[in-house]
Amino acid sequence: MSDVLGNAGIAGTMLGADSLALVVEGVFPIVPENPVTGSPWEGGEAEQLWRESDGVARGWVTEAAIIAYASRDQALAHEVWDFTIDGDAVRWGGEPLSVNVGGLAERLALELERPAADPARVPDPGEGMVGDAVDGPFYSSDRGRMSLDIGCIRALGNRMPEGDVVLVLPSREDADRMIVEGLPSWHAEVYAG
Repeated sequence: MSDVLGNAGIAGTMLGADSLALVVEGVFPIVPENPVTGSPWEGGEAEQLWRESDGVARGWVTEAAIIAYASRDQALAHEVWDFTIDGDAVRWGGEPLSVNVGGLAERLALELERPAADPARVPDPGEGMVGDAVDGPFYSSDRGRMSLDIGCIRALGNRMPEGDVVLVLPSREDADRMIVEGLPSWHAEVYAG
């Protein structure tokens, strides 16, 4: 989880995000004790019963999505929703589960404590590669924003499995421009709206 939160922090800083949201899938117990051992649940047992003992069908555990949110203005929220997969359809539970998610929204808020990168302070290396972060010269704010966006997506793409990081762009022209500037095409997607 620390890798996921670190990646969220990179995105928050480099993309200049005002908020971060994270969705994580997990397996949670829905009965007070492990029915196999008769003891309180230990870490990893819910997933083990889910995999090996058909724990969902027996009513012992449930698959759930944790949704956590934090913003730079200190808004925090989280919910846990159980779900089942029925063929190609996802069936959501009727109400959020009352599950402790270990302060996930608060941990996202900590990642947002780092200041957002200023696109007007991105060094322009120029022809002679002489730019630096203190004295410049600097890219224009628009060019700096593009450089930060591409750098962020490339950095996250190197840290995560291929296909897990996508920059959703408003038009095909925007996607093509980002690709020409150095964004690998498999990281660019056009918003289908």
